[in-house]
Amino acid sequence: MRFDGRVVIVTGAGAGMGRSHAKLLAALGARVVVNDIRNAGAVVTEIEATGGIAVADGHDISTDSGSEGLVTAAVERFGQVDALINNAGIAVHCAFADTTYDLFDQTMRVNTYGPFFATKYAWPYLRSSGTGRVVMVASKAAVMGGAHDLVHYGASKGALLAMTRQLAFEGAAEGVAVNAVLPTALTGMAGDGGDDLDQAVRTHALAPHMAERLGVDLADAARLAERSTSVVSAVVAWLCHPACPSNGEFFNAMAGEASRLTFALGTGFSDPELIVDVVRDHFEVITSMDSHTLMPSIAVR
Repeated sequence: MRFDGRVVIVTGAGAGMGRSHAKLLAALGARVVVNDIRNAGAVVTEIEATGGIAVADGHDISTDSGSEGLVTAAVERFGQVDALINNAGIAVHCAFADTTYDLFDQTMRVNTYGPFFATKYAWPYLRSSGTGRVVMVASKAAVMGGAHDLVHYGASKGALLAMTRQLAFEGAAEGVAVNAVLPTALTGMAGDGGDDLDQAVRTHALAPHMAERLGVDLADAARLAERSTSVVSAVVAWLCHPACPSNGEFFNAMAGEASRLTFALGTGFSDPELIVDVVRDHFEVITSMDSHTLMPSIAVR
């Protein structure tokens, strides 16, 4: 499977999963825009060393003007945009009661505003492509809960799931498909939001499982990070390919495991004269999922 002739923007590609996505796509023939406010140049050097084509971009996608600048730079360099991976994100652990406006605002600006505006400015080019693709990097924290001290983070990633569905409808008639991946990988951000891989491996509850699944020594943090991100990148790359038929879907990706995650609507209980006593008396039926309808896929033209 190749991506020759396609231009892909990867935000937050200076390290971790973004770096892995950018390197894989470049190895498969894509021309890649490596966006990161810190390490974009180093990743481009890695890509070029193996014969790939990439350009570094340092725009801050958490601002409207930064997102516009990123897309403008991509078009000026390569003349088109065929796919966008909204990977950039932050996850600063903080108890809900201690979450400040500034932290919530910063999290939303990077994790939600950035993908919104980057996609907005890329949208005309994705439509022109005819097979435009967008991948939102969301999180299971948005649907599963259980992530301690990350209410603000889960909220920001939950917005990406809603954005995925709405944009999938918007773009379907013009061949643009929008999907989301909810990954688990061992990167610095998997720990405390910093860059300490050893700390991430020590503290992540799933690290032993991932190490066993991937055949990597748990003590080798760098190798485990490399392998755990590369298997996520395989899913992300397929979602970027013009042959991928999915649209408006969510995908779990972890340690070589990939699966569709979706929402379901139970059949529930119906009474046009519904009153609170009836809700109480039929609550078991209302909450039952024995009969349900899955969230439908969205067909791409």
